[in-house]
Amino acid sequence: MQKLSEMYGYDNFKAAGYVVRATAQKDFDGRYYLHDEKTDTDFKTFYADEFSATCPDLRERIEENREYAFYFTAKQNNAIAYLLSPNPDSRLYELHLAKIDGLRTLEEINAEKQAKEDAEEQKRLAAQKADEEANRYDPKDFYFLTKNFRPADYTEKDLFDAVSIADDMPSKSPNELDFFGFSTKLYFSDVVCAGQNGKYIDFKTDDNAIHQMMKISGRSGLKGGEKVRVYYLITKEPLLEWNVRAIKRR
Repeated sequence: MQKLSEMYGYDNFKAAGYVVRATAQKDFDGRYYLHDEKTDTDFKTFYADEFSATCPDLRERIEENREYAFYFTAKQNNAIAYLLSPNPDSRLYELHLAKIDGLRTLEEINAEKQAKEDAEEQKRLAAQKADEEANRYDPKDFYFLTKNFRPADYTEKDLFDAVSIADDMPSKSPNELDFFGFSTKLYFSDVVCAGQNGKYIDFKTDDNAIHQMMKISGRSGLKGGEKVRVYYLITKEPLLEWNVRAIKRR
């Protein structure tokens, strides 16, 4: 087995042929160049079309960064090639790629691709099922629901902590902006309804440690003193707003 780093010397080019193990990496113009990982050396380049007669499907069968055995033959250069060669050590001889060992059949490649696609599809379906399970709910358990409500999007937060976080929310935090450029939080808290005034409901913690007014876009039928789980959106742009997205019985 010849090392790529040993193939540049003049004496080596006198041999009848060489075999090296290297990876084939594709260039921007469609060429493949051989790379020896151990010596970090780039060597011979070739086009897949060069093998169109003996291996018409080489373009599909050769994989980047996969190691193969490459067989070369040495051919003596003519006078013009000798003068134009950029490498003085290899002016007399030119290497030609004759054969590549280790290529898989198209059936093997297609089977691997199909297996990969099947695995990705199974992963997608599993994620979809998990998402559906996390967002499944019975509307009968709710006093109020907004359109396209997804409970899994909300993080559990004690109302007192949520108020503290909201007070410190920046109006233009680059790390906490939503699609519309707003600074937002999606939380849910177990609270008690302290009363309602029009579109605003006063919620408080069970221990009456803090109250917070939240805006609601529809009727809820809540009565003072009822214990509920409220899902809400906090927005700051630039004024702070609390909007009820759902209210669940508890």
